[in-house]
Amino acid sequence: MLFIEKYKTLFIAGTDTGIGKTYTCLKIAQELLKKGKKVAYLKPIQTGCTDKDPNGNWLAPDVEFIKANCPAVFTKYVYAYKLPATPALAAQEEHKIIDFDKIKTELCKLEKDFDHIVIESAGGLIVPVSQKKTMTDLIKFLNVPTLLVSANRLGTINQTCLSIYYAQSLKINLIGFTFSGLPATSETIEKVSSSNAAFIEAFSNLDFLQI
Repeated sequence: MLFIEKYKTLFIAGTDTGIGKTYTCLKIAQELLKKGKKVAYLKPIQTGCTDKDPNGNWLAPDVEFIKANCPAVFTKYVYAYKLPATPALAAQEEHKIIDFDKIKTELCKLEKDFDHIVIESAGGLIVPVSQKKTMTDLIKFLNVPTLLVSANRLGTINQTCLSIYYAQSLKINLIGFTFSGLPATSETIEKVSSSNAAFIEAFSNLDFLQI
């Protein structure tokens, strides 16, 4: 995982929701901490919140997962909503607007105080963030290197390559793709799981980065 030290800020995007982005963020943060780095985890937008702290603020599930498994990492979210839906729909339900400038401001503050910042997407690349913007618009606005996370299972070649092609068409700075390491939701034979990365590399011309 030597590549991670090259990037002060790294955006962790995914091919789908529940694909293992948070788990990947955790592994990256843990590795950086082992190297003596000050690490921050930023979740710009969290939906599906169910609990609040004593001050009435939402407890973001992904942030809480990082806190519980890696207390040494500084964690922060910018927007959090109750509805388990796209950021656009969840914000609309609460009559709120997601402001990219606010997210950028919070990121800039973290970049001043920490050696590395790991940013986690909400959902996949084309998840709506507003009526006219998707997660790819946020990635381009923040203008940071991006790692694509997918699952090592049957069907991932199509799903991962389509996500890569779309991101590349938008000139997003994809540094590579990785598998989250989470168990497959369906049984995948070893010949498939052991060959997926090579096929994706060949078809997409993007490096597989082992986490």
